[in-house]
Amino acid sequence: MHRMIGMAWAFMAATFATALAAPPGAPADSARAFYAAYEALRPSGVPNADQRGKLRSHVSPALDGLLAAAAAAEARHARRTRNEVPPLVEGDLFTSLFEGATRFTVTSCTNDDKAAVCQVALSYKDGRSETAWLDRVHLVPVAGRWVVDDIEYAGGWDFARRGRLSDVLKAVAREADR
Repeated sequence: MHRMIGMAWAFMAATFATALAAPPGAPADSARAFYAAYEALRPSGVPNADQRGKLRSHVSPALDGLLAAAAAAEARHARRTRNEVPPLVEGDLFTSLFEGATRFTVTSCTNDDKAAVCQVALSYKDGRSETAWLDRVHLVPVAGRWVVDDIEYAGGWDFARRGRLSDVLKAVAREADR
């Protein structure tokens, strides 16, 4: 009897420890929620304060900070140039395609308790033709749930945006200070 009670306690302790170590929620659900918010906003260039506010619950504090810094850099650039030149970054920042995406599907995710990467199938249809590609969204757990920390552009055509969203945002801030 004591042995069975001991085994029961050991099982419960192991189950509790596993539950504590498990990442919060499903990364795919968070990626879908982010892209749904993106789809509703369809920001062009660096999102404005209102758009960032609507994205804030879906992104990490680090990414939110980079978005805010890039917006401040764009404002400095606009003041310095008296709005006589285009913004430092134009087009969609959240996908490989300048025009953005009109459809998305989270196709797969891999994760451990510290990070997740989801592959996202995106497409843009302009009435005549459709462009399709895959990007990767990087998520981290924050305050008990997964949030987007970065986007890796993976479009394979000549003029696709390359690299990562975080690098683009950092470059905008550097360029504004030149």
